[in-house]
Amino acid sequence: MTPEDKIIYDIAINNGFTPNAALFVVAQARLESADYKSNVYKKNNNAFGMKYAGQPLATKGTRSPANEQVSPPSANINFYAKFNSLEDSAKDTIGRLFNIKRNGVTPAMLKNASTPLEYAELQKKRGYFGGTAVNYAKLIISKLKKINATYTPPNKTAGLSPLLILGLLFMLYTLKR
Repeated sequence: MTPEDKIIYDIAINNGFTPNAALFVVAQARLESADYKSNVYKKNNNAFGMKYAGQPLATKGTRSPANEQVSPPSANINFYAKFNSLEDSAKDTIGRLFNIKRNGVTPAMLKNASTPLEYAELQKKRGYFGGTAVNYAKLIISKLKKINATYTPPNKTAGLSPLLILGLLFMLYTLKR
């Protein structure tokens, strides 16, 4: 992980994200900022491509491109948010935006996403991006590989359900008779 990745990861963890979901947030920041090399990132310290909406940690930054302009033009929405630091960008996105329930997706759902696809589906439902969730998940996975981060997929076979345990006990009981 780069120092930038570590900052974002730690802020996600401090905001209640599981280790897996925190890695997805880091991968998302890398994706949205072209690995911290995009003009939006360089000029605005904006790791997530957030637009300016009067959020407390930001000011109006550079103008967004014509294909992202909203009509009728708003005083702010056609500009990217400009942050004093990467930390402020991550705090705003993770601590403010990702802590808001949007389109039925609760912060807890996002913070507990266990796979890149689940995370992408939740962000898609929240209206975060315009493509498909499957393609976005593939991009998240490619960024995870780039930072040599491995997430731990949920183990669907771990633990026995109470119903299965009762069934096994019943079988043992009947075999002993």
